[in-house]
Amino acid sequence: MNEMPRVWIGCIGCYNGGFLVGEWVDADEADTYAEMDQWTSLIDSARNWPNGKAQAYHIVEAHEELWCYDSEGFGDLIKGECSPGQAAEVWQLVEDLGDDERDAFGAWLANQHLSADSDHLKQFQDSYQGRADSAEDYVRDWIEECDGVDTSQFPYSCIDWDAAAREFFMSDYDALDAPDGGVFIFSH
Repeated sequence: MNEMPRVWIGCIGCYNGGFLVGEWVDADEADTYAEMDQWTSLIDSARNWPNGKAQAYHIVEAHEELWCYDSEGFGDLIKGECSPGQAAEVWQLVEDLGDDERDAFGAWLANQHLSADSDHLKQFQDSYQGRADSAEDYVRDWIEECDGVDTSQFPYSCIDWDAAAREFFMSDYDALDAPDGGVFIFSH
């Protein structure tokens, strides 16, 4: 999510009439999109539909009902369709997070079957431990930090780190796959 997330905002009346009228809009402008000057070019294109079909479905000048039919750059923060206001709210909620944290928040929400809101963001921030190349690497690094030992030396070099990670993550921690490799680590 290196760039500003965007949503494709379209007119519900046009969509129900069989026509896609809308455009991609930056998430921070989604809730004020209907007031923007760009919307007038879409009105002009709708007026040119064959046989005046646009007028049969609703008043084209109004485009009174807008909806986000697609999104990009939100990861798991927005699933499916939503209102422009909801898209803007999600962006306002996470805009101060780094890209990695936004990805982790989305993965955490999806795993918990929750939606993005301020209470869930607080719970996420309390739980998020960071990112690691693998669950095994996280456990190895954790032991090195806590015990001040070199895990490449005997007797630590004899440990089955895969088995150790499975045990470690059974009770107090979760490891969720990151979209571009590695895992996000969460405490319970």
